[in-house]
Amino acid sequence: MMLEQTHEWFGEHRAQARAIAESEFELRRLGFDAPDQIAQSHAQEALSQWARALELTLVCSAIQEAVALLGLRTVAEVIRQHDRVDAFVRILSRLDPLRVFEDNRAVLEPLRRLQPHADGPASPDMDLVVQAARSLLEHCPMAALERAGHDHSLAELAHRCRVAYDGLVALVARNSQPGAEALRTAGHAYAEGRLSIDEVASVLALPVPDAIALLEEQGYRRSIEGLRLTDEARQVRLAAIRAERLARGGMPVVRPDLVRREVIASQRIEDVDARPWLKT
Repeated sequence: MMLEQTHEWFGEHRAQARAIAESEFELRRLGFDAPDQIAQSHAQEALSQWARALELTLVCSAIQEAVALLGLRTVAEVIRQHDRVDAFVRILSRLDPLRVFEDNRAVLEPLRRLQPHADGPASPDMDLVVQAARSLLEHCPMAALERAGHDHSLAELAHRCRVAYDGLVALVARNSQPGAEALRTAGHAYAEGRLSIDEVASVLALPVPDAIALLEEQGYRRSIEGLRLTDEARQVRLAAIRAERLARGGMPVVRPDLVRREVIASQRIEDVDARPWLKT
């Protein structure tokens, strides 16, 4: 597991902050911090470096966010609950942390020698986490990176940059709103599959389409594991569908709320928010 393989420095949030700072410093040293255009001669190197820096910052920030959300106070508590932290990080970042750590081996290798005391503090300062993420976002030339990916046939690297960039934008958004405890609690419960979207909408006092849009904006998405139904749950739903169809004799039912839901869902596939143009 992730924590078991990186326990020497995983619980040490100051080491993670140093790793983030060093990756950003390397970008500036190489002159990749904020170019308007990326020359073909070093397009692959620039995109690779930015992908690594963005992904490392996102994963380390997600680690600290998970530790804070779970209320873990010591390094020993973090290690004991590594399964929950690992699951949170994968949900929040949509990345494989072990792959990110391997890609950033040069930055992380000096930190692997750290052996923080088991009773040492693990609780991070989320204000500093947000500040570090925001700093990297401000210097990230996302438009130039995507242009370089298109112009130099480096679409995969540009996509990695975009995914990590959007993940950091969502992390900053969900940790910058005062009094957003209800959203964070409901969002993580939804991402873990413990709350349905109807229950989340009820908690947040929002219509379901607005609750879905808010969850996506804040980066709360379910993994494939969270979407799968058990055999028992699937049978319950299929039985309910059959009972509803029999009750209406197979006749179609036109419901404005369902029409609105389908329009919004289809537009989301095209990355268009149709809600402002639909009557409630």
